[in-house]
Amino acid sequence: MALTTASTRADLEAANAVGDPAADTLVADLIDHQGVDGVNHLFRTINKLGPGQDLFQLPERLAQFMREAAAPPPDRSEADVKAAEGFFAHHHGEASMLQGTVGLIGTYLSPTGALTLRSTGRLGGVEGPGRRLSQSSRLFVDMGNKNALRDGSLAATVTKVRLVHASVRQLHKKSGVWDYAKWGEPVSQKYTVGAACVFSAQILQAMRNLGLDVAREDAHGFVGAWHYVSHYLGTPEKWLLPKNADQAEAIWNQERDQEWAKTDDGVFMTKQAIDFYKKFLPPASTMRTSPWSAPPSPTSTPTWPVSRRASWT
Repeated sequence: MALTTASTRADLEAANAVGDPAADTLVADLIDHQGVDGVNHLFRTINKLGPGQDLFQLPERLAQFMREAAAPPPDRSEADVKAAEGFFAHHHGEASMLQGTVGLIGTYLSPTGALTLRSTGRLGGVEGPGRRLSQSSRLFVDMGNKNALRDGSLAATVTKVRLVHASVRQLHKKSGVWDYAKWGEPVSQKYTVGAACVFSAQILQAMRNLGLDVAREDAHGFVGAWHYVSHYLGTPEKWLLPKNADQAEAIWNQERDQEWAKTDDGVFMTKQAIDFYKKFLPPASTMRTSPWSAPPSPTSTPTWPVSRRASWT
């Protein structure tokens, strides 16, 4: 059963102490036996994988994890997939742009989330925002690609993020400086649920604030897509967002002010992201009004067309 407004507060407290046992065990073994280079090798291996690719080339333990991680949620339906495809057919550009800006900065408003990201320098954090932003933007763009919810490509993309999260948890554990009593588990299930709220309900609110109306069916489809993403991130069913946009937004509105606060870490991360994105903008004197469809990767200049559709009524 997914989250509800009645259960969210207690559920999030429990979720704050929980990581992702399956992914954590896999990554811990790699770190214990190969050090950080083992994690980096894992990422290079995963990045080469595509949906339907032969997994026998991988170590059996990793191959088995990939097979299990690709399993769809038990409540998957064709109606969900069609609704998500409808949203992205109409709003892929706007949603990707907002996820890479409003969404990411929304996660920096979580004190523990911002602390986690800033302190994970060994994974490209403090001094290297490009890799982190590129990984995030890849997910935002890929989840709206044609057939992403059908051909296994979304599951493959999200599984890479899932293993990054597990690596962050293990590196903090090895550091010996993470205060579990104060901060909970690094990248806990609470943080994952909160990020799903930011990247779904908060994005729909941002679209409304910009005058980009979204049909109710499309809104449900977008939140449903994040229900699927959360599943592929290893979130237990009891902590998944509901697939109904109104219910997800009610949860977000109820919990947001309890979780957001200004911190030095959040300010630092926000400035770092803004400075990074500025590198891809033309000089102010030559800029034109141009909607963007996706955040840039560190190696490319963005070309960001969008489509529009009314109305969420």
